[in-house]
Amino acid sequence: MSGSSDHESTSDPGTSGSSSGTSTPSLEQEDSNPPPTTTGLDITKEEEKLNHNSLEQLDPNRKTPDLEQEHEHVLLRKATHKLSEKKRRKAINKRYDDLKSLLPGMKGLTHSKQVILKKAFHYVESLKADSRLNQGVIRELAIERERNIALEAEHKHWQEKLQLLRQQKGLPPLTPEELQGVMSGAIS
Repeated sequence: MSGSSDHESTSDPGTSGSSSGTSTPSLEQEDSNPPPTTTGLDITKEEEKLNHNSLEQLDPNRKTPDLEQEHEHVLLRKATHKLSEKKRRKAINKRYDDLKSLLPGMKGLTHSKQVILKKAFHYVESLKADSRLNQGVIRELAIERERNIALEAEHKHWQEKLQLLRQQKGLPPLTPEELQGVMSGAIS
């Protein structure tokens, strides 16, 4: 299918000077009309165009199987990505709603995500400050507890000493209720 073979088989009408009917082109005439030059790559492109055009004439909407599969694969990937992105956004929005429901004074109100994050940040900071304050109170209560334990031990020691003194004097031991009264000053 080369263009040069077509050119060689045709004779030039201007060179038919002989009566024999056969004419051969002279060298001068060949140089004045050079054959079209084509490379192997150009022929391949031309063949592809011809093949593509002939396929389109049969069915203009027809695609090659590879292109159809690639196109379907791309569409499937896009649809899958769209769905996963929608699912991700839905999950994020759900988390924002959950966060908003945890923040005081924000239930039932519509706020932007920026406002929700800002309020959440301030709320967490206030919780941290409350926690530090509570830790201080807990330390103070622990000290008070230790003091109470020491006072209870001392109280028990004096109750035992009182009972021992009453026994030494021949008096009956006091009941727990009487001991409480003695310690509060009701019984003398």
